[in-house]
Amino acid sequence: MERVERRRLPWPELTLIACGLIIIIVVTVQSVKPSCHQWKQRLGDVSAAYMGAAGTEEHPASGRPIETDATGLSRAARQVLDQRPFACL
Repeated sequence: MERVERRRLPWPELTLIACGLIIIIVVTVQSVKPSCHQWKQRLGDVSAAYMGAAGTEEHPASGRPIETDATGLSRAARQVLDQRPFACL
């Protein structure tokens, strides 16, 4: 009967695995914080404004027109994206 030897993982591989696990845990914990949820809500509001503006431009007779300012929406989107909390995906 042959004996099968198990190969030991070298330290660099163990270090990379440990770092990967730590990063996954930190991102998971940070992404469920209330500040991350609020940021996602604001981002959704800005996205909805863009979609509403695009819809009224494409189909103006579909409903009441939404008064939008393209530069205002761009500025709001940039501001929301700049305020993204750490590790909020």
